[in-house]
Amino acid sequence: MVVVGKWDLRNDVEGAILSFAAAGNAPMLRLQCTAAQRLLLVNLSGVPPLASEERLSFGGDGEVVALVADARGNAAHRGVRGSGAPPAALEAMLRAGPGASYGATAIGPLPPVPADEARRFAAACQAVSARSVPPPSPCREQDGKTIAEPAVRATGTEPFWGADIDGRCVTYSTPEKPAGVRLWTRFSRSGAGASYTGFLDGKSFRMNIRLEANCSDGMSDRRYPLAVRLRIGGETRRGCAAPR
Repeated sequence: MVVVGKWDLRNDVEGAILSFAAAGNAPMLRLQCTAAQRLLLVNLSGVPPLASEERLSFGGDGEVVALVADARGNAAHRGVRGSGAPPAALEAMLRAGPGASYGATAIGPLPPVPADEARRFAAACQAVSARSVPPPSPCREQDGKTIAEPAVRATGTEPFWGADIDGRCVTYSTPEKPAGVRLWTRFSRSGAGASYTGFLDGKSFRMNIRLEANCSDGMSDRRYPLAVRLRIGGETRRGCAAPR
C-alpha cells in the first residue's frame, strides 16, 4: 500500500536534501547528498538502530542498493541512517516511488518523486560523486572499519562449487546456480586464517580459509596458496582458493 504524503526538496549548507512526510507528520524518509561527506545519506526517522544490523537497503524501479547502517543511530533526525555511494540509477529509483528497509522495518513504496525534483536531486548527487573519491563498498565495511582483505576466488569439487569473496560479501555458486547467490556474512580473522559466517537458503554457512602452500583441487595440476573448509548446515566441503 502506497503511503500518502508529500516530497520536499531543498538545499542548504549541508547539500541537497529530499524528504518525504505523511500528511501532518514529521519527515519519515530523508535523503541527502553532501559534498563534505561525499556520500548519499538515507535516514529513516523513528526507527531505532540495531547493534546486529549493519545494512540499510534503499531502492526503487526494481533496483536496490545496500548502504552501511550506523549502529549509533542519528540523534539529529531521530532514527537510523545508512550511507553509501550515490547509485547511477538514483533518478529512476526516485521517479518510480522509492522505499527503504532496515531489519524488520520497511518504509514504502512511497509515492513517486515529481520528475523535476527527482532530476535535480539526482544531478546534485551525481555532481558529488563526480568530484569525490568513491567511498568503500558496503561489502568492505564492518563495525565502522574497512575490511582490507584481498578479493579471493575459492573452488571445490565433489560436489563442484565456487565462491567469490569480496570483503564480507560471498557469492556462492554451483553448476545448478552458475550466477551464484550473494551472502552478507560476518567476517573475522584469526592469525593467518579468516572466516565468513552467515546463512544460505535457511542453513548456517561458515567458510574458513587458511594459508596452505600447494593446495590441490583434486582435478588439475594447479596449486593454490589457500585451503578452504566450507560447512553448509550439516554438510562439510573442502576446496582451495587464491587471490583474484
